[in-house]
Amino acid sequence: MKILIISIIVITIGVAGIFTSYALDSSVDTSKQKKTDKEKTLQQKKTLEGGEVSEVSIDLYTLYLPTLLELEKSDERFRECKIISKPKLLKDFNLTSEIRPGIYDTIKAQILKDAGESNSPVSQFTDDNSIRLYRDCLALYGAIIGQASKLLKEDIGKINSTIGKEDIQTLSDISIQKISGFDDTISQLYLSIIRDDTPCVFNGSPNNIMCGNSMIVISSKPTLSLNQTEIYGTKFFGYSGTIKISESSKKTKESVQTIKKNFTETKEAKQSISPSKFLPQP
Repeated sequence: MKILIISIIVITIGVAGIFTSYALDSSVDTSKQKKTDKEKTLQQKKTLEGGEVSEVSIDLYTLYLPTLLELEKSDERFRECKIISKPKLLKDFNLTSEIRPGIYDTIKAQILKDAGESNSPVSQFTDDNSIRLYRDCLALYGAIIGQASKLLKEDIGKINSTIGKEDIQTLSDISIQKISGFDDTISQLYLSIIRDDTPCVFNGSPNNIMCGNSMIVISSKPTLSLNQTEIYGTKFFGYSGTIKISESSKKTKESVQTIKKNFTETKEAKQSISPSKFLPQP
């Protein structure tokens, strides 16, 4: 059975052999129809188990999904957010006309539609603060994935060889545990988001909400952007990457175990501090 290769190109630097399309990008692309996480996960699992192809690709979100799910069980801050296991929907903010499954209040539906199209204040229907708290959770997850992916790239650069599924998962887990601070760009953008107390308004529909310069799309796969920088979604504080899964070499397995051993002996690993503790406070 073929397992995992990583091949990512840092576009802005031109380094080959690590991440594909890994770059800080200020654009937000919502034009393409995306598969659901479940569909992608099942497709990847079937491909790997079937052994029909030697290589498949996954994105950063899919790669970090297992680690984030574990954090939502064990870490208080992530347990409060549960962006992965239980993303908030319109009904959680009283922004739906659904009375019960399959039954809708047509009058409220029209009121919500009109409010969305006229960019009315969200406070007419729900608590502004609950929306901002959700926004802050999305910013937290985006910062963690963005910073971790940079650390992951550094470790992969030390290997410079094909990497298998289990080995890349090991490295991705370590990359989140390694976080002991955030880049200036991530820190500054994060602070500008969580410090913004501007009243939230609809932006064309009840699903789209603007809180100052932050745009939240409420759905089962939520997104957050700040001006034109995608904070959480397909990019994380502008960073994105595609990981190609194939098979680890013997040299790769030895290198991964060395990286793991070196990390477990560090002060950061022994302290086991939540990565959220290193984010700047408002």
